[in-house]
Amino acid sequence: MKHNILHLDSVTSTNSWLAVEGRDIPHATVVTTREQTAGRGQRGNSWESQPGANLTFSMLLRPESIAAHSQFTISEAVALGIADALRHYLPPDRVKIKWSNDIYVDNRK
Repeated sequence: MKHNILHLDSVTSTNSWLAVEGRDIPHATVVTTREQTAGRGQRGNSWESQPGANLTFSMLLRPESIAAHSQFTISEAVALGIADALRHYLPPDRVKIKWSNDIYVDNRK
């Protein structure tokens, strides 16, 4: 499987960008940006990030073999994988997951 990475210097939201531009983008594409000016959170919340200070990206997946009602499993696996990787470098009690997919170290996202 080929993986694609697209980098945008500045965008309102990688998620919003994919919603508009993602129709012709292949499965397993990651869209990154140095600056996100209107990030999208849950329940209509938005946030901004300081340029270059955060990991700001979205991944486009089209999981044909996983039923829509089971697709949270993907987010769960990614969050658990990131937390597990961080715990190799940090004391485990410093790393927390706020479900559905926020990773915190020392209470900082």
